[in-house]
Order: sequence, then C-alpha cells, then structure tokens
Amino acid sequence: LLPTGQNAVKRVLALEEQKAGHKLMDIQFIDGNRAHISFAPEYDLQKDNDALVNVTKALQINGFSVTADR
Repeated sequence: LLPTGQNAVKRVLALEEQKAGHKLMDIQFIDGNRAHISFAPEYDLQKDNDALVNVTKALQINGFSVTADR
C-alpha cells in the first residue's frame, strides 16, 4: 500500500491549518482504509467546520472511512 492517499490528506490538513492559523485536528490512519480524527482543543465547531468538511472529503476521495471524536 502506497502512502500517497495519506500524503494527500495530510497536505489538505496542513493547508487548512495554515488558513485557520491554529491546529485543527490529528488524523490516525488505521489499516490502510480507515482514519480517525481527533480534534485539537483549539478547534472551533462553528469557525472551523469548513476545514473539517474539506479534510473529510479528502479522506473519502482517497478511500478512507472516517470516525471522529472531540
């Protein structure tokens, strides 16, 4: 399994964190087809929602199912 999909997702997350100006989340990649998002304490449910949508889309496009917790 090539890490290309993971790298694409990490790039989207890095760009979103750069736009937000703070840490948004950590992504744990599990067995090549699942990913788990843990939100950073700085994550704002309202202000940072677009970032979550973009990261989730990137995960899904790259073949990952997604779970999350706060």
